[in-house]
Amino acid sequence: MLFRLAISLFLLIALIARLFAGLQQQVPYETIVTIDKMLIVFPVLLVFPRLKFSFSFEKVFALTTILYCFSYVFQRFALGLARPELITESNIELALPLTLYFVTFHRISKVYHILIFLVVFSSGSASALVTWAAIILFSKYFSTLSYSMIRFLQLRLRKDVVIIFSLILVTLLSITVYITYTRGYTSFNSIDRIQWFNSSLGSVTFEKLLFPSLGYKEVPPLACVPWKQTIPSDYSSCFSPALNSSFTRLIWDYGLIIGIAVYPAFFYTLTSRHVPRYFALGITIIAFINGLSVSGIQNTFVLIACCMVIAFYEKLPPSNVSPFQKLKAAVAP
Repeated sequence: MLFRLAISLFLLIALIARLFAGLQQQVPYETIVTIDKMLIVFPVLLVFPRLKFSFSFEKVFALTTILYCFSYVFQRFALGLARPELITESNIELALPLTLYFVTFHRISKVYHILIFLVVFSSGSASALVTWAAIILFSKYFSTLSYSMIRFLQLRLRKDVVIIFSLILVTLLSITVYITYTRGYTSFNSIDRIQWFNSSLGSVTFEKLLFPSLGYKEVPPLACVPWKQTIPSDYSSCFSPALNSSFTRLIWDYGLIIGIAVYPAFFYTLTSRHVPRYFALGITIIAFINGLSVSGIQNTFVLIACCMVIAFYEKLPPSNVSPFQKLKAAVAP
């Protein structure tokens, strides 16, 4: 507990230092909050209390899914909206029902599997589709895949590893074709998030990209054009939120080393709060996929889901798999 408090205090001091640096650069408050939300997320996860009152992940997921399904399907098919939303952009808010879907995957009826698919399909969100596919693959095949990978590395190739890798490959290719067809992308470099980040790389040295800086690095106007549609009149207000993807924003603001280390640290933080490794790893993957498009671990809806899991981890439903036990059995002599 003392170690978690010490880490939280250190991060809050870093946040205050960044805040003063931002004020000197005349960075808007909302921009500072967006950029440095990570320095708030980790202290919250580290000190969020465990609660003892009655709680059911299945009921919360059911109510959330029904609400989103009704809203999204109505907006998409009755109102003709291409990108429905309930509270905010679908890429951001769907992190909550999808995380709850993963947590309750083996304990819900087929009806809710269909409803969450309708939510994802109606949302028009490519990142939600990728997350949904990853949840199914992880929940259904992680145990077998992990076991088979160890056997494969021990030169004991099994047939199921070929089958599962083929399934993953087909799924990823299908999603890629779907996204390319619906969004009009012609290559990896034509994806808007990649274009915005590439347009910013030429303005910084490798050292500045590798290590964090105390202040806030401005994003070149070229990267701001797709974000604001026109070159911003107030150039000083164009910072990393223009890059949209949390992963590229983390690298831009905190450097490559911290940007890469954030997600392993996120996984460790969840496990340090007694969240089972299976759930912690799955939630980390969900946050990472979300971060390729929008907020990732800085997503408020990811934070809400994580706080639920931390507060009521003792009430997490059984996963019906024991992947880490199988790993131990695989490497046993």
